[in-house]
Amino acid sequence: DRIRILLMKNTDGVLLYSEVQKNELLKYVDKSKIYVAQNTLDTKKLNDIKKILDKEKLDEVKKRLNFNKKINITFIGRLLSSKKPEILINILENYFNNFDDETCIHFIGDGEMKNQLLSKCKHYIDNENVKFHGKIDDEQKTGELLYCSDLMVIPGYLGLSVVHAFCFGCPVVSFEENPHSPEKEYVKNFKTGFLARNEHDLNQFIFRYLNDNKLQTGMKEEIKNLINGKASVNNMINGFIEAVEK
Repeated sequence: DRIRILLMKNTDGVLLYSEVQKNELLKYVDKSKIYVAQNTLDTKKLNDIKKILDKEKLDEVKKRLNFNKKINITFIGRLLSSKKPEILINILENYFNNFDDETCIHFIGDGEMKNQLLSKCKHYIDNENVKFHGKIDDEQKTGELLYCSDLMVIPGYLGLSVVHAFCFGCPVVSFEENPHSPEKEYVKNFKTGFLARNEHDLNQFIFRYLNDNKLQTGMKEEIKNLINGKASVNNMINGFIEAVEK
């Protein structure tokens, strides 16, 4: 780190992915040298996909994708112990105990924990309460699944999948204590998602969100504003332009 800071002090400019990183670096580097290009995806391309889905209508997209349950919660990532995908099965079981079985957990990704998860939730798979979609590299296909989802829950490391979910109006839930990429700063409690302190905290938010229409509407509006503003691809490009021009 000392070597990196020395290099930064001797450059004309330092370009960072987030305001959080900028605030950390201000301790060591003159603020006039620091620029921010908020890390994101091609939000214009993803917004165009969403517009097509909006024309098709949510109910029709759900029917086409066989989303047969009222509530849909999605996990995206490798099925590794570090990602804690089993927590989504716990959420499902807790929801069953408190509400009903109109819930489906969607796993997008593959990994060493897949067989363990399959064994743990065989009964739920038979009743279409859990679906394994495998690894999907196609942004449009993943986007369609997110478009039909009420929440994206990633118990482990958060990355650019946060932006992907937001482009399709899907809030993001994770844990505060985890090490995350800079995109963590896009997740604001009760605005664009929720970063829980523990599993009980996580469950409490999910139960509240799924049963509070006013909260859902408000958060979706916050997400829309974020994607069209701070997290837009144009905002990232402008960060590069500012650094080069100055």
